[in-house]
Order: sequence, then C-alpha cells, then structure tokens
Amino acid sequence: MSLSDDLLSWPDAVSLMAAQTGVVMLVGATDVGKTTLTLEAANAAVRAGRRVAVLDTDLGQGEVGPPGTLGLVRLEGPVATLAELKPRALAFVGDCAPVGHLLAVVQGTHRLVGHALERGDETVFVDTSGLVSGRLAEKLKLAKLEVLQPSLGVVVQRAREGERLAALLAGAGAAPVVRVQSPKEVGRKSPVYRRVQRANRMRRHLEGARLLDLDASQVRGVDTWLYTGTALPARQLQFLAEALKTPIPHGEATPDGVFLCTARRPHPAGLPVLQEEFGKRRVGFTPLSAFHNLLVGLVGPGGHLADIGLLQGVNFERALFSVLTPARGGAEIGQLLFGRLRVRPDGSEIARLRPSDL
Repeated sequence: MSLSDDLLSWPDAVSLMAAQTGVVMLVGATDVGKTTLTLEAANAAVRAGRRVAVLDTDLGQGEVGPPGTLGLVRLEGPVATLAELKPRALAFVGDCAPVGHLLAVVQGTHRLVGHALERGDETVFVDTSGLVSGRLAEKLKLAKLEVLQPSLGVVVQRAREGERLAALLAGAGAAPVVRVQSPKEVGRKSPVYRRVQRANRMRRHLEGARLLDLDASQVRGVDTWLYTGTALPARQLQFLAEALKTPIPHGEATPDGVFLCTARRPHPAGLPVLQEEFGKRRVGFTPLSAFHNLLVGLVGPGGHLADIGLLQGVNFERALFSVLTPARGGAEIGQLLFGRLRVRPDGSEIARLRPSDL
C-alpha cells in the first residue's frame, strides 16, 4: 500500500472517492468533516450512475440509526443528509463509544458491508468513528482495515494528528491511502451539543415504543450472566442477603463465576461469607438498577437486528424481560443483546456501565 506525500484538496478527494468501486474507508478525528466528505463523494458517485451505500460507524454522533448502533443506508439519488434515509440494516453495539466493544464494532462493520456488497452495491463508503489516537484506536482501525479490504483509504486531518495512523494503514494493506486537509470552516461541537443530539436521536427512535415481555427461556441473553447458569436457591439467597445487608432477588452460578443481583451496595462486613460459601470462585455483583433503562438489541431470524429497546426490568419470578421497544411482536425474537448504556425513554443518558457489570 502506498501513502501519498501531499494532502489532497477537498474537490480532488471527492472526485477520487466517487470514482472508486468496492469499499472506501474514511478515517479522521472528530469534527474534521469526514461525514461531509463521505456525503459529497456518495452523491457524486450516485450522479455517475453507480449503486452506492454508506455505512456510518459513529456510535454516538452518527446520522444513521439510533445511538449505540452502526447504520447502513443506500442512496437512490443525491441527498442533503444521511439522516433523511431509512436504514437498510443496523448492527448493535450498545454504547455510544467503541471503548470496551472493539469486537462488536468490527463484527458489525464486517457484516453490514457484506450485506451491502451481496445486494449489489458497487461502492460502499465506510465513515469510521473519531477515535484516532492511542493504541486502542490503532487496533480498531487496523482491524477494520483487515476485514474491509478497502480499495481506497482516506485520512482526513486538521493538522498532523493522523500521520501515524495513516502510515500504519498504508503499511498494513494493499490499497492506496490518501490524506485530505480538513476545511478551516469545519466547526467543533461541544460535549453538551453532542449529548443533546444523541438524546434527540434516541427519543425520536423510541416514539411509539411499547412494552414487550420476552420469555427468558425462549430469548437468550447475550453479553450478560443473566440466565446463563444455575439459579441459586431461595434459602441461599436469603442467607447471603442477611450477610451482605441487601436484598438479593436473583443469583446464579455460571461457568464464569457466581453472580448476584443486589438491591443495594453489599456491606463489606459480609464479604468474608462469600469466600466461605463459594471458595475461590469469582463473585460478581450487579445492581438491580442496571436492568432498568438499559439499552438492548433485539435479534430476529438469521441473526439480523430487528430493533433496539430499553430494558425496563426483569421479572425474576416469571423469568421475563420487559423491554420498551418500537419492535412489533416478540415471537421471532431469539436473542437479547445487552448493551452498557442506560438511557431514559426521553433519550437522556443515565450512566455507562463497565463491561464487567453485567
């Protein structure tokens, strides 16, 4: 792979990208104009008569699909914004940032690009997230490069912040990598603005949502310990609740350890009881609140994401997941993907959970 020595002008970059077939991968920090460049090139390619798709992989500030997802759209003609297009397919990550979810991001990117190419799209523009600095960013972008095998890599940079990443991408694949100067007029968005935008997108997506009860014996939870092991008996839960000074409505012994759902933070004085009860096995605690307003993905036949929703709670006595979702009918839902972002139905964010919390 070769790396251009000179920065391309914006019009030259649009022309080069619009002339490509296959996958065009765009990389750059936040607020450098990646989405604008993607849109201009996609519109130019559509005007040239090609079948064009755009994959938006920005989990927090993307224009396609709700926050926490990757979204794929096809352009039937030039558009003013990608937001006006209905997603052809979504992939669930369950958080507004890729940190802690690299595997889900790469898998989702690979799957959606494959979806576009299998359905005859000639050019697929992949607009990646603004994470470009540090080892985590390099691992993520190199992994995407590996699975996408693009015909062209495009690095948009304001100054020299993308130099190292551009060189890494150029040395890791077969396609050329070009660098593009970000326009000076591109403005920076504040964290407050970004948070409000995410909230608005989530609220709009959940308009008309209704509660759907899903049977845990029929719908398998993914990326959670819940209903993956053997439930602890009620007498044992009561004993542990007394020692830890908090109600424990549910607990399980799983292949990964023992996990307890607690109503309050466990009292430290009771922790030695856990070692007596479970020996050296790992013991994890999940607060009951983690199962309220938790972003989840509903997976239907063929592993396709049917929709997203907010887990409103778990009925442990009846083993039911209660999900607020725009999805209609739960008969075909086979999996419930647990995210790590808690969001109110109005779109406002409550908290981000750690991967180990569930």
